[in-house]
Amino acid sequence: MMIKQMHLLKQFVSFFFSLILLVLTGLANAAEDIDIAIPDDLDALLEAESVPSKHIIDGYLKHETAYRFDEPRSFTKIRNTVSINWRYILGPGIKLYTSGWAYYDLVYDLFDYDTIAARNVRNKKEPLVFIDQLKKEKDDRAVELREMYLDMYFDNLDIRVGKQRVIWGVLEGIRIVDEINPMDFKELITPELLDYRVPLWTLKVDYYFKETNYELLWIPELKFHQSAPAGSEWELFQVLPSTTKPQNFNPKFSEFGFRVARDVFDAELSLSYFYTWDDYPTTFRVISVDELQGTQPTQNLAIFPTYSRMHMFGSTFTKEIRGDILKAEFAFVTGKYFAIVDKYTNGFLDDD
Repeated sequence: MMIKQMHLLKQFVSFFFSLILLVLTGLANAAEDIDIAIPDDLDALLEAESVPSKHIIDGYLKHETAYRFDEPRSFTKIRNTVSINWRYILGPGIKLYTSGWAYYDLVYDLFDYDTIAARNVRNKKEPLVFIDQLKKEKDDRAVELREMYLDMYFDNLDIRVGKQRVIWGVLEGIRIVDEINPMDFKELITPELLDYRVPLWTLKVDYYFKETNYELLWIPELKFHQSAPAGSEWELFQVLPSTTKPQNFNPKFSEFGFRVARDVFDAELSLSYFYTWDDYPTTFRVISVDELQGTQPTQNLAIFPTYSRMHMFGSTFTKEIRGDILKAEFAFVTGKYFAIVDKYTNGFLDDD
């Protein structure tokens, strides 16, 4: 019985494979008889599909909610943000880029300002009138053009002109060489790395010669670090109305930068120079004769905050070592003022 079943199984397997072979042979013969009509304009159709669209629009919607657990407990942000980016190809090697955002913070409509800004928490030595005299500025809504620049690409030359952000540093979250764009301190350093940079109207030229990249910057627009709204919990500093500022869009007061980058022994090395302004004002004051004699001044202290020029020399280094990335930045700055006390001009800080 077992031998008979094996014989029937072999016959079934042979018949099954013979049937498959017959079907495949018929399909092959039928394929030879099929006449596929190829359109005459197929090449033109494929070429048209390979051409990118001149308009590219993208963006994002973002919701942020923040709650403070310390007293006074409160929601401090219920913000909705819409960001739109638009790219337009004007022609071969010429592109236009524009980006902007708008946001609205609902928290000021639902909660008390003093609770949001934590004004109920104060120093015990400060009188209550101190809280009442503080300014109240709300960062509840904004519509802003973030970037708008024109890119022009040539064989060995790239030109970008317009409102933009320029990044020279290689370390994320640490600004040593990356001092081109000032910072927006509305929420200190909590925003995204690109969001806290303030874009500036800039001319950026990149020239490529062999393996070296030469970069030139001209920044006629002058903006400095932007403080948080007065009275908010993020308030770190405020610019006084009497602060002396250089004239905007004046070639005499423009910022200039130059950078050279290339690969050296499988490492990315760059050297840079930036003729800029200190983004923090320097507080100058008038010293009276009474102060020089060690007595109390008879008049109020005269303070003159002023932005000062600086020379900044920098270098960056990036090297891959066994799958890990080693990065470093170095900077040497001249012209920056520091708040120190050296009555005897001996090079040592005085200790009160």
